[in-house]
Amino acid sequence: MKNLITGLLTLGLFAAAVAESTSLINYQGKLIYKDRRPDGRSITGSASFSLRIFDSRAGGKQIYEEAIGQIAINDSNYSFNFGENGKSVSTSIEDVGYGDGQNQIFSYTVKNKPILGGVRISGAGYSWTKENGSSDSTKFIGQANNNTGKISAIYINDEEAPEAGQRISVSYDHYSEGINGALSLGGQAWLELTVNGETLSPRERLITVPFALRADIARSVINKPKRILLNLPRINLKSKKSMKSGFGPYQVGLTNTNEDEINVNNSIDIYIPEDTQRLILKFYDGLMNYTSTENEGIIIPGTPKIQAALNSESEGNSKVILEKVGKHEFHLENPPNGWKQISFTVQPLSDYGKDHELTSENNKLVILVE
Repeated sequence: MKNLITGLLTLGLFAAAVAESTSLINYQGKLIYKDRRPDGRSITGSASFSLRIFDSRAGGKQIYEEAIGQIAINDSNYSFNFGENGKSVSTSIEDVGYGDGQNQIFSYTVKNKPILGGVRISGAGYSWTKENGSSDSTKFIGQANNNTGKISAIYINDEEAPEAGQRISVSYDHYSEGINGALSLGGQAWLELTVNGETLSPRERLITVPFALRADIARSVINKPKRILLNLPRINLKSKKSMKSGFGPYQVGLTNTNEDEINVNNSIDIYIPEDTQRLILKFYDGLMNYTSTENEGIIIPGTPKIQAALNSESEGNSKVILEKVGKHEFHLENPPNGWKQISFTVQPLSDYGKDHELTSENNKLVILVE
């Protein structure tokens, strides 16, 4: 059945879900010969259908495939359901491990094998991908075996070993059953049909999907809207005591503009919802400086190295270090839910011989989740 062309039977190419399953999408089309024949261009009989979905109209990344099988064609019209028996390309983020200040080699096997690609290993300020290698190959390298799913993160120098609580993670693409994984990626979806081995063109954009399927995807979509947990418009930061080069890190105290401590434990209490996939902390406006202890108010050149940590009193005061993103922003993927505490420490200057402090006034701190 060569020289075929597909056309729309109705304006709603992708109809409502089949009643007995919210995972199915109904596709209706019209199949005719490209060239006119003595008996006309219409077709009656059956043909073998398969489909693939891509993230762009031409080229792009394949995100779903399904073999439909033999479908009846009546006067060129056909219809079939899809969405349950195919494979999506999904992206997962998993923990490789957490630093302890000494360990330099982290090994892990991913949960979903085989790995299809898109591997990114990151942690402690470095990253590695199969396509581009390491962000700094003199200090950090990664390894990934797509077939076995084995991942390695290697910090080459002793001084680069992740600090206690710092997270090392891996993101990667893999197959998942059904179409939900493909549609949960967001962006566009373009369907490409193959009939009796012949790929038809152009691709059709998948616009309308069943409401129940959309609702199911919405509950699991990765990029959820940001929600503000806490907004502190005016807080001051100051190291709890004078710092000495070569020591630390030192605890940071938090006060409001009246110099009242926000929390006697130098932390901020927050409640993290169960569906949180990322915790975000952002500082605005306040200038963070090193200042001389001996000569009060004298600024010492250097950018304070602030570290944010998530603490849990209910779990034996366990601590997880947030990843620093930009100058004064911190992220934590897949944080534990429930009541937690946020605290900050600062690292002293490594080459300043005298006592010094962190001082920062009139900061704006916002804590968000998504």
